[in-house]
Amino acid sequence: MSTEAKNTFLVFSFILMFSFIFFACTDDEQEIQSIYFGNAEATRNGETYLSDVRSQYSSTDGNKILITFDRFEGNVLRTQLSFININPFEKAFQFILPDTALTCERNYANFFTGFGDSISDIYFASLEDTLEDWIVIDSFNTQTAEFWGRFQISFVRDERFGGVDIFADTLRFENGTFNGRVLER
Repeated sequence: MSTEAKNTFLVFSFILMFSFIFFACTDDEQEIQSIYFGNAEATRNGETYLSDVRSQYSSTDGNKILITFDRFEGNVLRTQLSFININPFEKAFQFILPDTALTCERNYANFFTGFGDSISDIYFASLEDTLEDWIVIDSFNTQTAEFWGRFQISFVRDERFGGVDIFADTLRFENGTFNGRVLER
């Protein structure tokens, strides 16, 4: 193969490789945006906490939903607060209990820190804190599956899983508000 042919092949290979990378990144960004609707705001240990909201119906009980508040830095997921087995039709306080056994049998919540696909720290709702842990769905539109609500909850780091201590051992989320739409079934 001549030098000119090798150079042409290399240039074509680089163009093709960058094209794949460019289109792969574009698709990921579109996919990330398509699963989110709404936002959440609270104070976490006295500082403002903002996140994107995604939600889906429970795979075990179609009358309950999972609500997740994801916070990104750029396109990298850094924290995730999830409320699991929430009844969107109940307009009263739904109290959250710890579920350290991961049984998924009742209303519970967890909080993860990480960097993209890796988890750094895991937190579970705390019974030892004086803050009551609850979520309220103030409004749920059955036609559009949009919802609005409030929450407050405290978490304690689960030392069984190690971690990197990004945040304090106890996290307190207060004055939380959110809106979202159930997008996934």
